[in-house]
Amino acid sequence: MEPEITVLTDEEALVTPEGQVLKLEGERSVWDINRDEAVAQQKLREAFQSNETPEAVLAKVRELTGIRPLADLPQPEVLSVAKAQQDGYRVESVVIEPEVGIKLPAQFYVPDGETKGTVLFVAGEGKTSVGSECAELAKSGALVLAVDLRGNGETASTWSHGAQWEEFFGPSYKSSMLAYQLARPFVTMWAEDILVCARYLQNHPAANGKKPALKTRGLTNVAALHAAALEPGLIGSVQESEGLDSWVSVVNTPEQRKQFINVVHGALRYYDLADLRNRVLASRPETHS
Repeated sequence: MEPEITVLTDEEALVTPEGQVLKLEGERSVWDINRDEAVAQQKLREAFQSNETPEAVLAKVRELTGIRPLADLPQPEVLSVAKAQQDGYRVESVVIEPEVGIKLPAQFYVPDGETKGTVLFVAGEGKTSVGSECAELAKSGALVLAVDLRGNGETASTWSHGAQWEEFFGPSYKSSMLAYQLARPFVTMWAEDILVCARYLQNHPAANGKKPALKTRGLTNVAALHAAALEPGLIGSVQESEGLDSWVSVVNTPEQRKQFINVVHGALRYYDLADLRNRVLASRPETHS
């Protein structure tokens, strides 16, 4: 037999005077706790970097991200899909397969005359968002490869978790969370895609062995910094735009949006993006943001 149940009134059910923990005296929100933790992590980060060599710091970056050395990354399979002649350059659509089952749509912009430089362009909104800029670079003599990294551009995920979640965490939230839980974050996968594509571009017959300049925009900036810092012998220069300044800025912004895809677990104890940026700048004076 069911016992008699006494239902509390709304007032009786309150566990705080006004029904909100944040209205209690001395309360601390999750954001407050995270900001305090960021201060503690900064002290640990500064101590680590002051006691370690630059090589040891980069070794820790590689350990935390799992980004493989360039020599361990396979040579990609590349399929040419279509070609079209334009005024002063040729556009070739290709599909780059950096590993089995992963296909990256890309476009080559090949100048008609002598190649004066090579550029790898990766943009968070995909290759079509920078098409006009790539065309201008080709007209000026640059061999340009614009790539949709996995999960953006043509390969953007349609695996939705709902508009409310995506507003804060981004349209790639569900894929990003799965990748994070598998210890294979998008920063890692994108950085490896960039390295494979940069090596392929450098080996292209029209490149004449020139190191590619890396142009990056938006969400792909974080991965590009990792790739350039870990493989300084491959990438000639880095130009960032419209991207994240630091992970600390994410912690200090109560409602930072659409940055979950750029998470590297445990990184702030050892390095922030400025440390990578300084490393890249030190070896490449022409690099800029």
